Amino acid sequence: LNVYAQEAAQKAATNGIENIESWYKSLKEKKEKGKRLEVALISADPTTGYIEALVGGRQYKRSQFNRAIQSHRQIGSIVKPAIYLTALEVGSDEGRPFQPISLLDDTRFTYEYEGQSWSPRNYDGKHFDVVPMYFALSHSLNSATARLGLKVGLDEIIETLAAMGLENSPDSLPSLTLGAIELSPFEVLQLYTTLASLGTYRRLTLIRQIESLDGEILFKHS
Repeated sequence: LNVYAQEAAQKAATNGIENIESWYKSLKEKKEKGKRLEVALISADPTTGYIEALVGGRQYKRSQFNRAIQSHRQIGSIVKPAIYLTALEVGSDEGRPFQPISLLDDTRFTYEYEGQSWSPRNYDGKHFDVVPMYFALSHSLNSATARLGLKVGLDEIIETLAAMGLENSPDSLPSLTLGAIELSPFEVLQLYTTLASLGTYRRLTLIRQIESLDGEILFKHS
């Protein structure tokens, strides 16, 4: 860990969560009843894969559960860059390449599969008819993204996530296009450090090397 980064991370996590609890009346009331929010923060250098700062919770004395590594939540729209990256690399099922200005359909739709139906909606309930791809990503449009993901293929998206560093393969379900998979903050960081290093995957680690008392190197991270 980077000592200075770790100190800054702990301050940011503590101050940030206390601010959130002070802003919202409902959270303020819960805090007074002993129900407090929790927090996690994890940061890495994408050029090396070394974890620089890690905060696993609000207070270690209260809980030793490391939320940065052990907790899993649905990641939602965090997955969307992987959908668009897949589209840019793979192209459409008709064999045409996608570009940032390619037009996407953002109207409502229902997708039928295995006797089930799935009807994604945009977060604010507003839908556009046709939008360029860069607009759909920057505005996190669910309908346009879901249509795009289904068009390029769920298996192709899973391959992209694996190339970005996801070790456990998610189920090939349409809701994958909108992030209906549970990952830890550590796993999400792995995906995004690959993006941050322009596609070069470097496995994240907290350990550079292990030495014996005699100075013999027992393990060295490559």
